[in-house]
Amino acid sequence: MADDWETYFSNIYLFLTESQRQYGICNAEYADYTLEQLEYIESTCRVLIRTISTISSLHTLLSILLSCITTLRSHWEQYSDAFSSQQQRSIPCPRTFTGLPGRPRFEVTKEEVEYLRSSFGWNDIASLIGISRITLYRRRVELGLIVEPSTVISDADLIGFIRDMQATSPHIGQTLVMGRLRSMGFKVTRERVRNALRHSNPFRSALRWPGVLTHRRPYSVPGPNSLWHIDGHHKLIRWRFVTHAGIDGYSRLIVYIKCSTNNSANTVLQEFTKAVCKYHLPSRVRSDQGTENLLVAQYMLENRGANRGSIITGPSVHNQRIERLWRDVFSGVIKVFYRLFYFMEEQLLLDPNNEQHLYALHYIYVPRINRALDEFKESWNHHQIRTAHHKSPHQLFVSGLILMRHSDRVPSDFFDEVDELYGVDDEGPEPIGNEGNINIPRVNFQLSPENMESLHLLIDPCQVSDNYGIDLYEQTIAFIQQNVQ
Repeated sequence: MADDWETYFSNIYLFLTESQRQYGICNAEYADYTLEQLEYIESTCRVLIRTISTISSLHTLLSILLSCITTLRSHWEQYSDAFSSQQQRSIPCPRTFTGLPGRPRFEVTKEEVEYLRSSFGWNDIASLIGISRITLYRRRVELGLIVEPSTVISDADLIGFIRDMQATSPHIGQTLVMGRLRSMGFKVTRERVRNALRHSNPFRSALRWPGVLTHRRPYSVPGPNSLWHIDGHHKLIRWRFVTHAGIDGYSRLIVYIKCSTNNSANTVLQEFTKAVCKYHLPSRVRSDQGTENLLVAQYMLENRGANRGSIITGPSVHNQRIERLWRDVFSGVIKVFYRLFYFMEEQLLLDPNNEQHLYALHYIYVPRINRALDEFKESWNHHQIRTAHHKSPHQLFVSGLILMRHSDRVPSDFFDEVDELYGVDDEGPEPIGNEGNINIPRVNFQLSPENMESLHLLIDPCQVSDNYGIDLYEQTIAFIQQNVQ
């Protein structure tokens, strides 16, 4: 009995400590979660008070706790209401004094409107910029943005587009198809996409099942670039392929994803710095303890500083944001090649212990896998997230940056330091791949520069293939056998 009471009060203490740290900087989802937990604690306190009225010491302690919880819940309700109203309130738009009579002119650039239009509707753009829709319309007239480029796609072209996507990602679904279309500027209704999927492959469309919704503890970081999650995926390691990726924790935006034939720290750092050039340096990075992340850790410590959690390492079970991504990457892209390579082995076309076979496999399929991953990235970054009010990762990232810019804060301003549980989702998915240091041997075969140039002229790895590139692989094997003694 004493142990039960100790556990009860200990759990409440840990929860209150974490909620105090998050107060004022968490997102709306975490605020709702905290209110839900406070209401539950308040309810259990009332039940316990009624149950143990004969034990005066516990009764007094629980009464004090109940009073504190009630007051705390009131503060969180006010914060949640203030947070909601702040999100809905327009941000003041910069003004320019023209020297003419009247109020200062709102400063709106053509580049800004065109960029936002690629992901947002006109009402959202007006709200993000901080002006009325009428004012935005007048600026559009002045900037020549009234007539928009045609974004119409015919039913036949839509079916053909989906079939092209299914050629590299047979299990692609409605949400990612719409995300890919949105990234290319097409605005297509959900019903048209659903009908096109049925037409392109009615059997697979009928077998698709939405799955079971799982309640998870809200993930909470302050904003875009507060925390990036990086990791490697090793489902194709039998054939010496590894996929590295990074995802922004706040928006779920994929900042990089690349398939390589090695697991070196230089490869990971190269992709990471490319993402930094495009999306700017994150405040913190979470990774596992693999040696392939050492150079990224050094880079973060040099550019963000030590003793503040610039690089957070731990087991993959604490890196759930990207572990969830890997499930979709595998089902949407990697599974096709996983099954294809095993099929090639069964047909005696591929021997994973033959260095020439691996060389040919890498020559043909590294570009093809990366092309599929690039398409997946664009689809993912523009697909609507149900739990984020149907905003896409790209929309969440851009709108979050705009909100932070107008609040004069950057992600690194929120915390001086964080602990090892920062950015952890306790109920996220378990890791699906290997963990720890994984070494991928280099293929012990190379063509001469002259033969390599001839091979490039003869065989384009990404050209159209009727059998998933197997014919191109066989042509590459034949070329190697003819030109290498």
